[in-house]
Amino acid sequence: MTLPDLVYGSHNLTISATAMIGDTEVSEIINFNIAQKTEPKTGPTPQPESFPTTRVAAAMVIVVIVGVGLLICLIKTKNCYM
Repeated sequence: MTLPDLVYGSHNLTISATAMIGDTEVSEIINFNIAQKTEPKTGPTPQPESFPTTRVAAAMVIVVIVGVGLLICLIKTKNCYM
């Protein structure tokens, strides 16, 4: 069962069931509260992390140096093993 028309505030709920032979059972009282939605707190907007330009540039320099070294090794010796 859905209770869409409940107002904000405190409520309680009791469930009862009656068997075909007439016996009725009642649940314990369930207390609950419906709170109003609050507006989200305003504050500074989180900024995205910056792209790691320095690390990418350093990695590219290392790749170029290793590549040039291997190219020189292959040209001079025709046999480069590391």
